[in-house]
Amino acid sequence: MFGAADKPQIVLRYDPSQAMVLPLVRGLLAQHAMEQVGNGVFSGSTPLLQGLREQVATNPGMPAQRRDELTRMFDSIAQVQAGTTPGASDAPGLSAPFSTREMAAGPKPGSATTATPIRSPAWVCSSCC
Repeated sequence: MFGAADKPQIVLRYDPSQAMVLPLVRGLLAQHAMEQVGNGVFSGSTPLLQGLREQVATNPGMPAQRRDELTRMFDSIAQVQAGTTPGASDAPGLSAPFSTREMAAGPKPGSATTATPIRSPAWVCSSCC
């Protein structure tokens, strides 16, 4: 999450006639993923924070200044989990733990068959969509 390594990619297949729904789905996906990451990081009962600390400490490609900033951030989080007042930290915020790639739904390129039309999902609001 803190390195330059490629993030897992989630392919979102969408109906091109419903393209306006795509940013909503992408946002909801980011929200729920970040909630899970946040719960894991800020919960005192998980080893996730220690694993991230070890990942930062053993990453040979990470600049020393960045390593120090992240270590201070982990220390501040540990203080909050312990119920003490944390010091100020200049650590960067979290980013989404994935990337997305959108693909219009339809027939495969070079396919002789035509695609079955995708129907609007039942959860789409009929008054505004």
